[in-house]
Amino acid sequence: MNPKVANLRYRLKAASNVPRRNELVDIARSLEFASLECERLPEEIFALYTDVLSNPLLCAAPGVDEFITGLFNDFGKLSPQQKECLKDLFLGHGDQFTHPMLRISVGDLIARKFPGNVALPLFSSMWIAGGEPLRDIAFSGAQVLSRLFPASGEHREGLRKLGELMKAGATSGP
Repeated sequence: MNPKVANLRYRLKAASNVPRRNELVDIARSLEFASLECERLPEEIFALYTDVLSNPLLCAAPGVDEFITGLFNDFGKLSPQQKECLKDLFLGHGDQFTHPMLRISVGDLIARKFPGNVALPLFSSMWIAGGEPLRDIAFSGAQVLSRLFPASGEHREGLRKLGELMKAGATSGP
């Protein structure tokens, strides 16, 4: 393991006990910096991101959204498998994302980085899953999509259906 990444893993483990905003922000930025010269995001770095987003204590801490900023900036370096893993992680662990800025950041990342035909079904699944954190992610992501999509077309229609689902407060699909 890269010594810098090993040090970040150690710092992250220590920060997990009593997460502090400044420490999390510094770890997140150092993690992003560690991947600057990489053409593809190394698995050892990606694993740290997924470890953070799988830890309920960290997902409640101020500053955790900086890890999403790092993923956002390195999104082009992610492999198709890593992108799929992120989608699964967001849906499977999103109910643990109790810090409000984390929810907004995840919704924004999904809306801006995944294609509309991926983001819309993911937001629908999050809404249907029903927990407040997942619904907040879906709602904030839908708001971003409403500004990104053209006024008409297939994606706008999908967004309209998602909006109807949200207005109905539905917990099952159409």
